[in-house]
Amino acid sequence: MFNMALVDSVVETVAMRAAARHKKHRGVHAIVYPFDDGRTQVVNISIVDSWTGRPLVLFYSIIGRFQADLDFRALLSGSLNTHYGRICLIQNNFLAVAASLNLQECKDELMLSSIELRVREIALMADNLEQEFYGVDEF
Repeated sequence: MFNMALVDSVVETVAMRAAARHKKHRGVHAIVYPFDDGRTQVVNISIVDSWTGRPLVLFYSIIGRFQADLDFRALLSGSLNTHYGRICLIQNNFLAVAASLNLQECKDELMLSSIELRVREIALMADNLEQEFYGVDEF
């Protein structure tokens, strides 16, 4: 059984260490991850059940609205060499970068580094793709 209070505390610590704004609404954390160039990227974090019924920490950051004219070959070409992030479609309307963390396999003492690494990669990957394919800083 996982410790939800520990997950909440770790997410708050990750936000603080990144000097990021953070809020939690209806069980979903939102970290507004800042970059040195002034851009930001929102990373959403929640607990979901996997298809096997195990609890996962789900991380996702929206890149932009789905557009049929996007170069999907170019969009997907960079996702093979990532540690955690993958490109996905959310609510049939938004392209996002997502990752997950299996809570049953993550030791408490490794949770901070595990969550921090995923938040950083998801934010950076999503922000780079948003800038490259949409040319804006909307999400």
